[in-house]
Amino acid sequence: MRKEYSEKKGKKWVAYDFDGWNDYTELFKQIRNDDQHDRPVSILVNETQYFRLFENASLMAVSGTWSFSLDQQIAAAPFDNLILEAADSETGRPSGIRISPVRKEYEFHLSPSSRKAQTLLEKTGDSNVRTLSEKCFEALSEYYRYYQRQLD
Repeated sequence: MRKEYSEKKGKKWVAYDFDGWNDYTELFKQIRNDDQHDRPVSILVNETQYFRLFENASLMAVSGTWSFSLDQQIAAAPFDNLILEAADSETGRPSGIRISPVRKEYEFHLSPSSRKAQTLLEKTGDSNVRTLSEKCFEALSEYYRYYQRQLD
């Protein structure tokens, strides 16, 4: 943007002039700096697996939370090795029949690595990574439209 704007308009691009920066964009700017220059940002993953133990029965939910950061190379989620096995109705011992989950649900929550990022996160009122990303993307999309108007 800077180079293109300078070439087309003959003056310096000043991103600060855009008045659409908000708590979400400030948060993402801060977590990017934290992640690159300090400690990696972590994501808390709330995972719920739903099992149907008996035909026509309600689902049983097994939930847990685990965390990861982008500097960790996770090949599989911690719950991937969770095994439920049906019991033999006569002996009560494991039958060897595995019960797989019928559904899995995930929620991803930001866990900042600095006090400044934590304060910015609290200002948004939400830690859900998807919601935060969508709100930041909205502002960045408007920023791009603003930039295009400035070029015209």
